[in-house]
Amino acid sequence: MTGPLTSKDFAGIMTGLGLSPKDGRFAVATSGGPDSMALAILFKDWGEATFLTFDHRLRKESKAEALQVKAWLAARGLSCEILSWQGEKPATGIQAAARQARYQALEGWCRKHGVKYLFLAHTRGDQAETFLIRLIRGSGVDGLAAMAPLSSPVTGPGGPRLVRPLLDVTKAALIETLKAAGQEWIEDPSNENPDFLRVQVRQLLRKSKIEGFDVNTLAKTAARMARVRGVLEGLTRDLLGQCLEVYKEGYGKITLSTFMAAPEEIGLRALSRLLGFFGAGGYPPRLERLERLYRALGGNDFSGATLAGCRVFPGKAGQDEVCFCREAADVRETLTLKAGETALWDGRFEMHLKKRTKSGQLKALGEDGWRALCTEHPELKESPVPYPAKLSLPALFRGGKVAEVPHLKHPQKGAGLAVRFDTSGIIA
Repeated sequence: MTGPLTSKDFAGIMTGLGLSPKDGRFAVATSGGPDSMALAILFKDWGEATFLTFDHRLRKESKAEALQVKAWLAARGLSCEILSWQGEKPATGIQAAARQARYQALEGWCRKHGVKYLFLAHTRGDQAETFLIRLIRGSGVDGLAAMAPLSSPVTGPGGPRLVRPLLDVTKAALIETLKAAGQEWIEDPSNENPDFLRVQVRQLLRKSKIEGFDVNTLAKTAARMARVRGVLEGLTRDLLGQCLEVYKEGYGKITLSTFMAAPEEIGLRALSRLLGFFGAGGYPPRLERLERLYRALGGNDFSGATLAGCRVFPGKAGQDEVCFCREAADVRETLTLKAGETALWDGRFEMHLKKRTKSGQLKALGEDGWRALCTEHPELKESPVPYPAKLSLPALFRGGKVAEVPHLKHPQKGAGLAVRFDTSGIIA
């Protein structure tokens, strides 16, 4: 499709995705670029949403651009919230860090406001570029498979479903859509900065004269890889269903012999899912690191490892098991929880502080917290939760001291902190 999209075209796409305007609260990520502005215009005639624009604060013009997007949307009667990247920016890997910060902000807003679906304006060109970037980096089937029109949140469980309705639409068609609507858009100069790999890939595709080396062919190849991924995902779920036990304390155990008996590709995929689930990571580790850990698990001298925010360690001596839990040293989130509030902590636990309960600081129990707790309550040492998993448990601190650790049933009486961990997410 090269001409402008119509409201009827967009409604047909949404029907094909199985979505209705009555399916819940929606949010639409709107950067101000042509793709997302076209999505905003198309969405307006389909349903109601809150539009979210993210200010990376990487360029001096970014604040003014965010305000411009909000003004454009307001002129069309659309509500827009501006989110921003707080804190210091990294000196290297800026695009990857910015992407992670963007998803954390967007999905975090959706969690807070009960939004079920977050719409993103990825196009056929994005699909082709992503395929080629992952091919250059040596990705396996999972990495080379197409972005899915409907997928899980990037930053962990409990967030909105991600919806990409424009994956089979070209940027040219979206620009025509904007022109037909009389809508301006913003051109981000970083989208043409050759220092970034994605821009290099984009320019390569644009200039290539090799037959078949183009956006359409690469996007089709990614879609075919997605079919393969679907089969492998089914086999991966079967393996995890056979060998994994998940505990409400946020850790899991696999039967190692069953795990290693599966074909290597299935084992690697299962390992990646384990790391992402228990490590609360938004992105899978690089394939070479995953393969290294997989080989270590199959050896006779595996003593433990950390990868992607996850701690992996042997079970009890003589037992055919390996444990997975969050790496406590990587848990940096501290939040103040007030009476009656509910919050998602570390992307893993849904925490609720009962009414008429004193507020406190919610953070990982940690080594210092565990030692202090055992000094006053030595009986807690008998808890069956493995030591590494104990350190990453959510704990409520007051005045610098551990007040409550629900998973350790501390305190026995007068507890005001309730916790929930979805143990089904990894296999579902």
